[in-house]
Amino acid sequence: MKNNSILNRRKPASIEWLLNKTLVIALASVAIVLGYIGVIDLWSRLYKTATSLDIWLIIAVTSLVIAAGLVMFGRYAERKLVIETQLIAQKIEIYDELLIQLSQTFQRNHSNAELLSFISEWQSKLILWSDSPTLYSLLRWHDSLIAQDENSLKMLDNFLRTLREEIGHPSSEIEQGALIHLMINHDSFLQKHAQLHVGK
Repeated sequence: MKNNSILNRRKPASIEWLLNKTLVIALASVAIVLGYIGVIDLWSRLYKTATSLDIWLIIAVTSLVIAAGLVMFGRYAERKLVIETQLIAQKIEIYDELLIQLSQTFQRNHSNAELLSFISEWQSKLILWSDSPTLYSLLRWHDSLIAQDENSLKMLDNFLRTLREEIGHPSSEIEQGALIHLMINHDSFLQKHAQLHVGK
C-alpha cells in the first residue's frame, strides 16, 4: 500500500453507476406493476371460465415463472454490481498513481512541455478507463497548455475535480484552486484565500 496516496482509498460507487442502478430499479418496478395488473386482468377473465383444476395449474405455472424471473434479475443485478465495484477499484489505483506522478512533477521546476509530455504518457490509460467528462476536462487542460493560456491551472483544477467525481467524491464544497494548491504546495491556501476576502 502506498503511503503517499493522494486519493482516499475507499471504494465508493460512482454517480453514473448510482444513476444506472436507479434507472434499472425504476424500470423493473414499472415492469412488475404492469405485470401485476396484467395478471390480475388475466385472472379475472380465467376465473369466469376455468375449472378448479385449471386455476391451480395456472397458479403453479405463474409462480414458477415469477420465481425464475426474480432469480434471473437478482443474478443480473449482482453481476453488474460486482463488475462496477471492480471497475471503480481499478480506476482508483490508476488515478492514484497518476496524481502521485503529477504531484511530483509540480514539486520541481517544470515547463508546459513537461506537462504535455505527462499528458501524452497517461492519455492512453485515461482514454481506456475514464468517463467522458474526465476526458473532456483533460482535453481542455491539454489545449490550454498548448496555447499557454493563463487559465491552464484552472483547467487542471477542473480535471482533478472530474477525477474525484468519477470515483464518487463530491467537490462542490472545495474552493476553486484548492486542489491545485496541493500540487504546487506554496504558502497556505486558506490564509491566502482569507486575505483575498478581507481585501474585498
